[in-house]
This record gives sequence, C-alpha cells and structure tokens, in this order.
Amino acid sequence: MTSRCLVILLVITSISLVEISCQKGPGIGGEASISGKVTGITYDKTFNVKLDSGGIGNLQVNILYGEDVAIDASQRTSYDGSFDFQYLREGHYTVFTYSRSHKTNAVDSAVVLNVSITGKKQVVNLPAIKIYH
Repeated sequence: MTSRCLVILLVITSISLVEISCQKGPGIGGEASISGKVTGITYDKTFNVKLDSGGIGNLQVNILYGEDVAIDASQRTSYDGSFDFQYLREGHYTVFTYSRSHKTNAVDSAVVLNVSITGKKQVVNLPAIKIYH
C-alpha cells in the first residue's frame, strides 16, 4: 500500500469516527425535559386504615436512558409529589418508582412509564404516577 493510499484510508477512518461520535443517544446534554407527579394513597402499616391521599413527597423517581438496564438518574419528589428530569436529548426513556403492595407492607412493584422525546426542546408532562404508600 502506498503512503498516499494510507493517508486516504486514515482520513476516511477519522471522518467515520467523528460521525459515529457525533450521534448522541438519549440522556443528559439536551434541552428537553420530562416532568410529572407521583400521587397515591397512604395507608397505615397494616393497610387497614387509609391515612391520606394526594401528592407523595420525598419519594425516589428513577429514569433509564434508551435501552439501559441500570438506573441512569434519580431524584426525590418535591413536597407535592412533582419531579422534573431536565436537559435530555431526543430518544426513548423509562421513568419509574416503586409502590407497596396493596395488602402487604412490602415494596414490591415498579410503576413504569415509557416515553419518547422527539423534539429538541420538547417538554413531556407525564400522567400521574399512582402508587400505594
């Protein structure tokens, strides 16, 4: 292979690598956001007495970017149950939190919402995430 062919091959490889690195998947770095609110019913520890209902504050909400299986980011809900994941890029996201089982005190089920951001500055308002607490 001549040195000219080698230089051309290196240039093509470099351009290909730049193209690949510029393709960004879902995650932090954009201008879009996903917000929502966690609401639910709070029972006593025996699940026999309803104590309250409405927004659930200080509850962890998680988000997965794309096809990730590990939690990418988490935040606690505000006093009224609201949350807001900001600075997201276009792509598919999974937002979830955990709910107690209705009749036991165990935290045993994830409440999951799947959402896609299709616009650069899109604001997605999720429907209420309803849990037992």
